[in-house]
Amino acid sequence: MMRLAVLITCFNRQQKTLQCLERLATQLQFDLPMPQGETAAPLVQLTVYLLDNGADGTFEAVAAQFPWVELSRGHAGLYWSSGMRRVWQQALADEAAQTPYDFYLWLNDDVVLAPDAVCRLLDSYLRLTPDAGALIGTVSIPSSNISSTISSTISSTISSTPNTTSMGMSEAQQAPSVPSYGGRQRISKLNPLAFGPVLQPSDQPQRCVFINGNICLIPHAAVATVGILSEHFSHGLGDFDYGLRLQQAGFATYIAPGFYGECAQNSKRGSILDANLPLATRLQMLKRPNVLPPASEWRTYVRLHAGRLWPLWWLMSWGRQLFPWLWLWLRQQQVRP
Repeated sequence: MMRLAVLITCFNRQQKTLQCLERLATQLQFDLPMPQGETAAPLVQLTVYLLDNGADGTFEAVAAQFPWVELSRGHAGLYWSSGMRRVWQQALADEAAQTPYDFYLWLNDDVVLAPDAVCRLLDSYLRLTPDAGALIGTVSIPSSNISSTISSTISSTISSTPNTTSMGMSEAQQAPSVPSYGGRQRISKLNPLAFGPVLQPSDQPQRCVFINGNICLIPHAAVATVGILSEHFSHGLGDFDYGLRLQQAGFATYIAPGFYGECAQNSKRGSILDANLPLATRLQMLKRPNVLPPASEWRTYVRLHAGRLWPLWWLMSWGRQLFPWLWLWLRQQQVRP
């Protein structure tokens, strides 16, 4: 039997969190497809760990509706990376008293999972990418066609044996799917931190350099080698840093075939790039880690991963910290059509 720990951190979006858990409820236990030559399909069991950093009643609602979830309370000062680090530590503490987990699954609570997402992702890892330190499930921008397809099959898919290639491509055939989060490639030799758009998944795994943590499978061997998410990052750089650390340790990072659910992209409306917002408002937003990585965290990131030219990017980061209004103006010029 394989054991998988699902790691989720949430903050004040109760309905999305409950919807995420409803999708997971259909995938808590399943048999993987039998590899050729084996006579028994391995049983997979999921344990879900949820850290609630908010105060909107999510903790109580989850406890009432999903008593099988391993719940813990955090606080508003924990963002994605720091929250996921804490819930990962909880899973590791639990496994110290029992059989270690074979895999860990990062999952954002705003991902609307495909009904067989976990099964397909694990099957893809075992059959196609056994050298992976991380296998990313690409999610698409929401569309009514994909949503209706997912809803109509949610009660029947888990009991059947999935085919990774056909399932991934059937979704694409029913509606043109645009990836919102997944894996990305490096696009510049001069700046090794420059990345391109989210990769469009195909019917085969694809190597990638930068990973999004919306849905990402991490094997036990990777954790034993590189540890968990870094304490240096509070929110948005934690997944990128982890993927790069895996590659430095000799692991490959892949996106899996097909799509694994839906997740809306963060809108530029109401963001620091929204010219309709007063400058003072946007300057205040720059102080929030979930809006933009703090300059100190960015400097740590470039020192670790920007190669020989890291001092250049390190020095440039001071421009944003010392002259934020100028930095905002320059960024605004870059995004104009």
